[in-house]
Amino acid sequence: MYKASLKTRYNFSIDEVEDWLKRQFFYLRYKSCPKKVPQTSFNTITISNEIHQADILYTWHVKFRQIIYLFYLNIVDIASRYKVTIPIGMILKGLAKSIKNKKGILTSSTIAKCLEKIYDDPENSLI
Repeated sequence: MYKASLKTRYNFSIDEVEDWLKRQFFYLRYKSCPKKVPQTSFNTITISNEIHQADILYTWHVKFRQIIYLFYLNIVDIASRYKVTIPIGMILKGLAKSIKNKKGILTSSTIAKCLEKIYDDPENSLI
């Protein structure tokens, strides 16, 4: 590529040609796999409550009294494998509210309240 660009009197540097080539689909597709992929080693974490992982799980609606739960916040302590789950839902006022309107349920303030609820509980092992 570099030699072809020089023959046609373009002033591309070898770095510019390499950068262009690295962005091409077929180069990326047939490129060899990397020899070493950096990964986190979870078996070296032995101190409890040092690292927690959190994830949000979407479920089909689960109705309990006047609340429909659509999401669950799951938190896992890596060292002890202790898990805590908090349901996140919306309150129904009568049956007029539709569960199709999920906008506004899963916000950062809702997640913050759930995290406070988990970490402020004295019976929890995540503290």
